[in-house]
Amino acid sequence: MKRLIFILLCSILFSQFCLANPGGRKVMRIGGMELSPYGYGYMETHPHQALDSTNTEFANYYAKISLILGGITTSGDTILTYSRLSSIGETTDFKPKRLFHDTTNVLGLPNVEFTTISIYGDLVNGWRVRQFNIALQDHSAGVLVFSIRYNGSQGNLHNVYAGVHFDFDVPNIENHPSSDDDQLRLTPSGYQITDFYSQQGMEIVAPFSPVIQSYVTRSQLPNTAEEVFHLISNSISNTPQDTADYHFYVGSGPFSIRGGENIILIYALLPLSNGFPKASSDLLTRLENGLINFYKGKSLATIDESHLKHSASNSMLPEKYQLFQNFPNPFNPTTKIRFQIPASAQTKTAAEVRLEVFNIVGQKVRTLLHQPLEAGTYTIEWDGTNQEGIAATSGIYIYRLSTKDFQTQKKMLLIR
Repeated sequence: MKRLIFILLCSILFSQFCLANPGGRKVMRIGGMELSPYGYGYMETHPHQALDSTNTEFANYYAKISLILGGITTSGDTILTYSRLSSIGETTDFKPKRLFHDTTNVLGLPNVEFTTISIYGDLVNGWRVRQFNIALQDHSAGVLVFSIRYNGSQGNLHNVYAGVHFDFDVPNIENHPSSDDDQLRLTPSGYQITDFYSQQGMEIVAPFSPVIQSYVTRSQLPNTAEEVFHLISNSISNTPQDTADYHFYVGSGPFSIRGGENIILIYALLPLSNGFPKASSDLLTRLENGLINFYKGKSLATIDESHLKHSASNSMLPEKYQLFQNFPNPFNPTTKIRFQIPASAQTKTAAEVRLEVFNIVGQKVRTLLHQPLEAGTYTIEWDGTNQEGIAATSGIYIYRLSTKDFQTQKKMLLIR
């Protein structure tokens, strides 16, 4: 009996210790920021308190990173999972299940120090999340991967959005986290946030350009389910000019999702401060390559067609050329590519437009479009086949929009 009690006590202590902090005092060091390498729906560090006092170049950030999941049921009800508002009943919360170290280097990245995996979920709304937190040995970057599976408990969902809310208080010149001196800059694939005085900061990059990018100041933080859903479903296309305490969101959507389907979110955190190692120039390419194996065998959520039709039918004539990120991305077997031709491109004849797909070494795979187009917004589907109708293999592809006086391109990932 004593032996049984001893074993039970050891099991309880072990599970509590491991769930609290597997690996002792290890932290995710990203530049000088020390981020807790675990969390169930959110992860954070604490101001004025180094998680690992052995780091002599500690940069005193405050950071909190929170996952937000939302969607609409067939009966029209909005469901939201977000830790911040769960205590007041506006949203549900994530519940922890398991936490452990991964030794397989799941994305095949070089220079990996360790990976922790947090498993948690929301039984009410039907989400199960596996969050991979990848720390590099030289502290030049951190990578977060969210593998989100829906079990179908709420029936089929539409207008589903998934993304991450970032709150960074960047250290000032005295190495104290300063909230009101944030400078925020929109980038093609995320945001950069720096302190106005110290110029320390962090860049958040989604390897494939996100669909939704938005921000609020601290006083504008959403306090109702309706305000949260507005934040995660509406992009803001400008960079704020003033300094403030900014919170920003980077996510994807809208999806239609059924039981057993998945949404994958990937973020790289890159330090901007001088004096800290810079990520290797091929980090994002390696990350993209690693995702090919990670996605295999996963049934992915699909684009919400009704949203595309609505946005196209209600848009005014564009003022500039624009090529949007394909959606969904990664994809299997089909994806949508949306682009805009501005009114200024029209002369006496419509603009001659090409939309082409190339493989990663520059060989043309498919011409999706080659014809004159009037000003407007267009959506083209690629079914993942080449010019001969043969299915293209898994990998990274380039899609390029070109006219007589304009050319731009983006990447997409096909998973078989």
